[in-house]
Amino acid sequence: MSKIFVEFDNNYADEFDVNGFRIMDRKNWEKHLEKAKKTFEEEETQEVYFGTNEQIIFEGFDDYERSFTVKDITDEEAKVLSKFLGNQYGTFLMVD
Repeated sequence: MSKIFVEFDNNYADEFDVNGFRIMDRKNWEKHLEKAKKTFEEEETQEVYFGTNEQIIFEGFDDYERSFTVKDITDEEAKVLSKFLGNQYGTFLMVD
């Protein structure tokens, strides 16, 4: 499977940046986007909490999708990143 580097970048209440990354298989990312789109169709505003009292509020699927940057990476690049940082690093928020 082709690996991708998915970066999350958003801001909490104009107070601090929230970002992180995850190394994923492209198929898993596409499945997640399909599921997230259905979630937003059911309820347009979604809140994803992190920490004790902080949350990012997404006003629709497009708002959610703009928080991510996706880049193709080679298997070797994925191995090096995973070796030093793991498959996920920082705060990586996803709508479940």
